[in-house]
Amino acid sequence: MSFFKIVTKTFARFSAGGGGSDPVLSAYREGDYQLALKKCESLGKNSQRHFHFKGMLLYKVGRLEDSERLLRQGLVGCTDKKELSLIHEALGTTLVDLGRLDEAIVSFEQSLRQGPERSARHRAVAAAWLAAGGEPAKALSNAQVAARIAYSDSVADPDPEKMDLCEAVSTLAWAVAVNAKDEWEIGKLDRETSALCNEKDKPASALMHYCMGRAYSELGRTKPSSEHFAKAAAAEPQGNFGRLAKTALEEIGS
Repeated sequence: MSFFKIVTKTFARFSAGGGGSDPVLSAYREGDYQLALKKCESLGKNSQRHFHFKGMLLYKVGRLEDSERLLRQGLVGCTDKKELSLIHEALGTTLVDLGRLDEAIVSFEQSLRQGPERSARHRAVAAAWLAAGGEPAKALSNAQVAARIAYSDSVADPDPEKMDLCEAVSTLAWAVAVNAKDEWEIGKLDRETSALCNEKDKPASALMHYCMGRAYSELGRTKPSSEHFAKAAAAEPQGNFGRLAKTALEEIGS
């Protein structure tokens, strides 16, 4: 399940007692995380779900310490295994960006133990290893598992956008580039992600373009990597992948 689908289901539960969540979801999908943060304040304060979702948004805008604090608050007293699994997954992602890889892997492992197998969890572990620049075989293995689950899920998924698959395949491309430098395979995966991704879904679009930019960087292909990084930065100027892409463009000199 992609981040956007997690958000959708979270807010469906928030709004079950009344009140709509469309403005929050619209702000999120448009990449306006600051607006989404403001609008989520009135939804289910001091519940695990509130801590979970707000913690994820704080991660997106780069407030990593605040994100960690809220996500850990969400773990306290939580007995719902599915909710625990989702919070551990979000916490692991935040810890990666805080540079605490060992803690992040532990959090991801707890997420995998407590919830059903999901493509996004394995994708997050692969991305953690790739971002850290170590254990390329582990990154590839997790990316392959993520893609396999996403391909399987997509068969029965009525969603024509297949955002889970887009996220998984683009991360796989990055892992393949690190491990094998296979330019033909990267090109094939690039075409596949381009066909899968809805560019109007700014978070998923930014993730996809950032991962493809990293894949082409591994191949030494400056032009396509710069193009993907520029698209990621434009899609998500407030978000983590947009910031990472902007830094990558500065390093390239574009």
